[in-house]
Amino acid sequence: MTMVGGLDVHRQQITFDYVDDDGVVHWGQIRPATRKALRGWLAEHYPGGDAEFALEGCTGWRYVCEELAAAGVGVHLGDPAEIAALRGPKSGPRPTAPMPGCCAPCCSRAGSRIRGFRPRTWWRSAPSVGCIAR
Repeated sequence: MTMVGGLDVHRQQITFDYVDDDGVVHWGQIRPATRKALRGWLAEHYPGGDAEFALEGCTGWRYVCEELAAAGVGVHLGDPAEIAALRGPKSGPRPTAPMPGCCAPCCSRAGSRIRGFRPRTWWRSAPSVGCIAR
């Protein structure tokens, strides 16, 4: 069974939430936020690459996507501006219910305020990403 989760990339750490085969929600941090640390974490938790992770395309997304793809893990990258627009204003009441069609524990644990949003995969191969980055 494919495990699903989300990654939040920061300068010092990568935080994660995922649901395993038994439906148990796991969360924590990968420190330091380096290729080597992420590669080791992926090898320990997903040796077969049977997983799907979503992350926001902000600072650090590229190396994280490269490592996930190299490990055979599915990558779903969200556009920061699109996510912010769907999230709405930062002030005011926020919905506490999980997104429809999503795993309730993972979304409520992550504090998701985006209703009906599912990141779309647009991770490209290394050569085309190199052209986009220029």
